[in-house]
Amino acid sequence: MLDEILNQGIAAIKTGDKERGKQLLLQVLEADEGNEVAWMWLTVCTTDSNLKRECYKRVLEINPGNELARKGLRQLDAMGKIKSSPSARRPKKKGETKKKSRSRTRYILLAICAIVIGSCAFVFICSILYTPKSTSPQTAIRTAWINHFDVCPSSSEYGVLVSDKVNAYDNPELSGFPVTHIPHGTQVEILEESVGYSAWKLRYNGQVLYVDCPFVSDYDPLQGVQPNEDNCACR
Repeated sequence: MLDEILNQGIAAIKTGDKERGKQLLLQVLEADEGNEVAWMWLTVCTTDSNLKRECYKRVLEINPGNELARKGLRQLDAMGKIKSSPSARRPKKKGETKKKSRSRTRYILLAICAIVIGSCAFVFICSILYTPKSTSPQTAIRTAWINHFDVCPSSSEYGVLVSDKVNAYDNPELSGFPVTHIPHGTQVEILEESVGYSAWKLRYNGQVLYVDCPFVSDYDPLQGVQPNEDNCACR
């Protein structure tokens, strides 16, 4: 009975129906695990190298002198070495290396751009934070004129105010609240220097007033004005 099933399985395998042949061989092995022929033909029904190896080992356990089983194991061992060798690894697809190189180059360029943009932003912010406020040319001239004015004018009876809105007082001590503010460029009559005080006694709009000495000059460098009696604002 088993021989008949075995022969049917072998015949099915030979005709190409390996699945039916496999089922018949398994029936034989369920009844007789030591059937050497069934184990050998079972290796033909599968492409799984591990299953083939187990079948060959069972054959050699049953019959250690089976050369076909030994040859089959050697072939499986050789195929395993080929698959595990570096040359058997999957070759890179054409263009795959170029894609990786392009991606790496793109990342490098993006990093460089980020560094450049960050540096420019840092320089711009620093220039805003640390750039000193510029002064107008007029302010610079007036400041320089006042700072370098060591001696008040004494060679002229008329003077010109060289600072914005000079405070004018009614006393040589320049104390208390100012009586008025005299605009820059206003020409006044110089009456006298207040002895003991850094102030000039002058006439402006009919009033006798006192102003700080450095704010009165006999020449306005900003407007090029030379004060005189005709354009004096003393009356």
